[in-house]
Amino acid sequence: MRASSLPLQLDIRSLTAFAKKHLDDCTRFHPICSSNIPKFRPTRIIDVGLEATAQNICLTTLKDDMAQYVTLSHCWGDTSAILTTTKDTIKQRHRSIPFRDLPKTFQDAVQITRALGLRYLWIDSLCIIQDDKADWELESAKMAEIYLESCLTIAATASVDSTGGFFFNRWTSQAGGEKNYVETFEFHRTFRDADVTIYARQGLDSGHQRMSGYASTSTNTAPLLHRAWAYQERMLAPRMLHVHMEEMFWECKCYTICECGYLSWEREHLDRNKWFPIRGTLTLKSRIALAVDEATPVEDVHTMWLDIVEEYSMLALTKESDRLPALSGLAKYLSQRVQSIYLAGLWESSLAIGLLWHRCSVLYSSCFRDKLSNVPSWSWASIVRTHQSTDEANQLNHITYDEVREGIIQDPRLKILNAACQVTGTNPFGEVSGGTISIEGALIIAKYACPLYLARPQVLYGTEASGVHIDIRGPGEPAEVLDGGMVFCLLFGMSGYDFAGHALILKAVGANTYRRVGYLNLDSQLRWFDNVIPFVVNII
Repeated sequence: MRASSLPLQLDIRSLTAFAKKHLDDCTRFHPICSSNIPKFRPTRIIDVGLEATAQNICLTTLKDDMAQYVTLSHCWGDTSAILTTTKDTIKQRHRSIPFRDLPKTFQDAVQITRALGLRYLWIDSLCIIQDDKADWELESAKMAEIYLESCLTIAATASVDSTGGFFFNRWTSQAGGEKNYVETFEFHRTFRDADVTIYARQGLDSGHQRMSGYASTSTNTAPLLHRAWAYQERMLAPRMLHVHMEEMFWECKCYTICECGYLSWEREHLDRNKWFPIRGTLTLKSRIALAVDEATPVEDVHTMWLDIVEEYSMLALTKESDRLPALSGLAKYLSQRVQSIYLAGLWESSLAIGLLWHRCSVLYSSCFRDKLSNVPSWSWASIVRTHQSTDEANQLNHITYDEVREGIIQDPRLKILNAACQVTGTNPFGEVSGGTISIEGALIIAKYACPLYLARPQVLYGTEASGVHIDIRGPGEPAEVLDGGMVFCLLFGMSGYDFAGHALILKAVGANTYRRVGYLNLDSQLRWFDNVIPFVVNII
């Protein structure tokens, strides 16, 4: 492994040099990275001035269409402790915001913006009126444009809240959670009568894996990457500078580059294409950037959306009601190419696949469906994590499409007759207040079996049984269907490679009205749906 030494303490001079070099390379040489000339102006932005020692900043409105701006991506932490703009403070924020009143992350962001020679900075908590629901809804719907058109997004990736900042002694997490500072050691040796100096430090695998898409769910060294709101910021920003706990990373639409240089060396020297792409060359971020190109098949964009849902579903929110709003900017961006109605996290034109999600590792998570929520049961966003456990693994809500990723041969009896979703405000990609899908297809009545001796629940049809993925079933989760209860199975189609059947498991809740409770992957040897006459169901 080849990589350079890293200073223990990150300072603004090192950060600015790293950012300027890669900003220049990106804007000059990367064909799919957008120019740094914005085509959009945020409603409000922070004027940080150009004087490095200026003690006051303020909210303002951009008057120059060509003015470049920086965006900040950060963890809020305790929402009661963060500096915000409210209806009571909006006028004062336009007059002045004392630098000393800013938390450390905001102060560092101001100094970085100035050091880059830029004047404007967008921070969500200050540029959106937090206690004005109408303003919050309007501005959150603009997230796609705000981050897409930024010159650079600076990410406080290592900080759990607004007090962490960007400048600190770097460390890495070892096995067992032990914290070791990133230090470089110098050794002098004689080799073949020549004096040789060798520099060595610990490997920094956590950052390389996390930034390359092969990471575990640990939030230890990169808490920002575990936050749902930060996901679309990362995916949409043309250029992002991450200050990870171990080192800096540059992430744009073309490459992911680390401060120590290892990822660049890996990209140039390792031939890994036989098994999977070299890290950083075909990232999801790159695929998203290319998605709106007319040369990209719409089918590829739909498949990419499955990847997005799988990644996003594992991320944490302070308020689970934000699950759809926090992805609305990315959905809005991709709608340019999809050209389809968006339905609570699914696309109307690909419902036959989009409805066939299921939870992964259901026994190790703690989730439920909120009875007060109006997210329809057929949407993956209806699954809510409890937040009761301090164990990160027990708070996962991993939605997967692994059984249908390669597509299905749709059953000829299946017809999606109507699909509608009501949104609560003006953002068609935001929070919803209900939804119904009317489907005609092969429907059978089966029995649900979940005895204690079974590791996985089953549905019974006649004398035959098949394992089933139940949406809510983990320890302490409120059961939606009881052992021995009657369920309905609605066939969607079969896999082209093994001819396994794919069906939704439904529970009747009214006259011809059903709620989703699970997903069935039926063995190809079981002929449960042969000669079944199609029936119309309404799923809410």
